[in-house]
Amino acid sequence: MGLETVKDEILSNANKQAGFVIAEAKKEADRILKEAEKKAELMKEHAEARTKKRIELMKKQELTSAELDTEKCF
Repeated sequence: MGLETVKDEILSNANKQAGFVIAEAKKEADRILKEAEKKAELMKEHAEARTKKRIELMKKQELTSAELDTEKCF
């Protein structure tokens, strides 16, 4: 084997290994992104549920207050 052949083989192996590492990194990045999207969606759903509960509570409080005001008038 000549020096040039050895060099080419080393470079070829290095390129193959780099391609593998890059492919694995992309898979991991995709997995992390999907996990983050799921967490964000869950957080959004929780925030929406809390907001709906707060709105319902405020409606009840306003209704009770209006009923009390109405009773005072009569």
